[in-house]
Amino acid sequence: MAAGKLVDDELMAEVVRDRLAKPDARRGYLLDGYPRTLPQAETLAGILRDAGLSLDAVLLMRCRRTSWCGGRCCGGGPTTRKR
Repeated sequence: MAAGKLVDDELMAEVVRDRLAKPDARRGYLLDGYPRTLPQAETLAGILRDAGLSLDAVLLMRCRRTSWCGGRCCGGGPTTRKR
C-alpha cells in the first residue's frame, strides 16, 4: 500500500472492515474508490451486514476533462498508464 501499488481484495476488505469498526464510523462514512469491482461490492455487502451498517447513497463521478482529475478517473493520466 505504501508504495502506491494495487492492493489485493483481501487486504482491502480487512482495511475497510477495521475502519468501519471504529466508533466514528457509526455517525457516517465515505468510501472513496471502493468498491471498484463486483467481488469487492459483494465483500462490502457482507462487511456492512455483519457490522449492522448500510449504504445511504452511492456516487459515480465521471469527468470528461483530464485536467480536472489529472486523468486518474478516465485513463488519461500517468497513474493509469503506469498500471
